[in-house]
Amino acid sequence: MCDHCQMKEMSAAETWEMYVANSIKVNLFSDDSILLPEVPLRSEVALRGALWLAAQTLVDELFGDVEAMRGATDVSKTVSTKTRVLAELPEKYSKSYDALFAQKFLVATVDLTSRLSTGWRRLGCTAQEFGFRFLLDEVRVLEGIHELTLPEDWRRDMEELYYEDTDFVAHYNLEPASDPNSVYELYPVERWFQPFDVDVALPPYIDD
Repeated sequence: MCDHCQMKEMSAAETWEMYVANSIKVNLFSDDSILLPEVPLRSEVALRGALWLAAQTLVDELFGDVEAMRGATDVSKTVSTKTRVLAELPEKYSKSYDALFAQKFLVATVDLTSRLSTGWRRLGCTAQEFGFRFLLDEVRVLEGIHELTLPEDWRRDMEELYYEDTDFVAHYNLEPASDPNSVYELYPVERWFQPFDVDVALPPYIDD
């Protein structure tokens, strides 16, 4: 049974207790950030708890994606029909989302979600920019399932706070081209795991 389905079976009181318990684990917003001034406590707790649960769900789904890609003979077809997270990446590059890619994306995402407990560090590579997008997508799903009252404009504020830029989104809009100035040429899939600069520390598995 999926995590979302299991959570649907919980009572409202049990669900809220889960959010409260998980919110305590989230080590974000400790400074006077743009997100939380004048935000009602219940909304802050809901957002913290949703981030924690979303991270668990996202990583769990990626484990499933890795399993699906192992032994896949038609990579693009397997991505579109058997995966949950990889299928949300730009479709035009799907032939590159093989098992090794899936494993690296999983490790990059685990490193990304560790920021929830250890404190925020800048996103280190393009793969983590996609991963953060998917994390916020999962929060949005939880918001709907549990009818959460999250801070107003929470997603916009988190994107402004934690993305240095959103250039990676252009991968969804631009076709691969030979233009040397195109985003595709500057950031091909093979470079999505490369650190943005020498000051960025990434897990050894993806920083090769």
